[in-house]
Amino acid sequence: MALDEGGTQTLYLRSVSEQLTGWDNPEQRLRQALENDEFRLFCQQYRDLRAFDGDCPYFEILIRLQEEESNLTPPGAFIPVAEEFNMTTDLDRWVVRNVIAWHGRKRQRTPHWRSAMYSLNLFSSSMLDRNFTADVGRLLDESGVLPEVLCFEISEDEAARHIDIAARFVSELHRVGCHVALGGFGSGRVSFDILK
Repeated sequence: MALDEGGTQTLYLRSVSEQLTGWDNPEQRLRQALENDEFRLFCQQYRDLRAFDGDCPYFEILIRLQEEESNLTPPGAFIPVAEEFNMTTDLDRWVVRNVIAWHGRKRQRTPHWRSAMYSLNLFSSSMLDRNFTADVGRLLDESGVLPEVLCFEISEDEAARHIDIAARFVSELHRVGCHVALGGFGSGRVSFDILK
């Protein structure tokens, strides 16, 4: 759907980005943020509403962009920029690398710390990237972090749209030792046969 560099959509995106964020050059600003680790990760814990205290805690990872004076830019302002300039897989790699690094540091500092699982929402571009799962495996090997702490969430619609690629992707992540979940499950018209 993107038009050429001088196209209407690109011009509109730049205009909206500038209004939301004040960025003159949104692509350059986002690349700078990735290179300089200017994103911040937050987590939101999933809780069992029953009084069950069994399995390890489960968290969804959220991302914000750190701006001046402790202001945080929400994802709705920078994700369209990442999508327009094909930077979504770069953003996913940044999240994976930093979640693994944080978890590794936390385990070193707190030996009796209870392990957790982290759910990371992936862009479809990462599922389509042939090197993504190998990169995840390499990062886990280098860090010594157990792969089962990561659960990658892919969109049900994207999985159904690219069924063969999704099957390969899930299989490769399972081989690495990570978990996979479907986001938006049941919201579309995907049959259980396709999901199986």
